[in-house]
Amino acid sequence: SSNTALTYLDALYRVDVGKHVTAIHHAFKLIPNLQQVNFLNDDISIGVQSISGLGRMYHFKAPKRVLYVHSNAFNDSDGIGIFDFSEIESVPTLLYLDAFGNINTYSIIVPDSLYDEFISATNWSNIASHIVRLSDFIK
Repeated sequence: SSNTALTYLDALYRVDVGKHVTAIHHAFKLIPNLQQVNFLNDDISIGVQSISGLGRMYHFKAPKRVLYVHSNAFNDSDGIGIFDFSEIESVPTLLYLDAFGNINTYSIIVPDSLYDEFISATNWSNIASHIVRLSDFIK
């Protein structure tokens, strides 16, 4: 677990989150040039303001298993246009409606097999207009 691990680092472009990390909280905040976060552990929880205030990361790739997405997890990351959950194995718990707060335009890409579950799940249903089937996205 991490608490405000990397903040205000202008020269950071890529981060590999170690295979023993199971949760991130306040981990990547206000890093203007960060473009890629790789999760080496397929099981992760995305905590409070985990990836927030990022301007250049256009594509966020989630690992296969996300337990939950917490409050303001991606808050103010207006640069992220695509939240790629296309390889996820089950719908994570979206704990709060503000997880994707202050982001103007974005899509959440999900596996076709989980689309109906995503758009009807608690809190995910409130942002269903942003949830897109993988097959519709790649057309």
